[in-house]
Amino acid sequence: MTENNEVGKVKFFNHKKGFGFIEIINPESKYIGTEQFVHFTEIKCISEFKKLIPGEIVSLNVINKPDDDNKTICSNVEGLYGSKLFIDSDEYIYRVRSKMNRSNNDDNED
Repeated sequence: MTENNEVGKVKFFNHKKGFGFIEIINPESKYIGTEQFVHFTEIKCISEFKKLIPGEIVSLNVINKPDDDNKTICSNVEGLYGSKLFIDSDEYIYRVRSKMNRSNNDDNED
């Protein structure tokens, strides 16, 4: 297994469709600030249900897309520094919910 050279923060992941985007946050990376596509097949976890949780910090590689050298994608996505991904947690079950729109709540405070 190759060592990952990027650090990213999961921005979005649709577990039903099996893809999402990871923002590269490694300050030394040439990809810093870019959002890279990730497919569930590139997630390295113990769980059979491969998914990422928005906000999760991960390590990964950025490679050229196999059929298009002008685009890059994520490869070998795993927990930061070899740690477990949230999906593999022994203590917790994570569930993703959208935040409530605060402007709707503010209207009721008059």
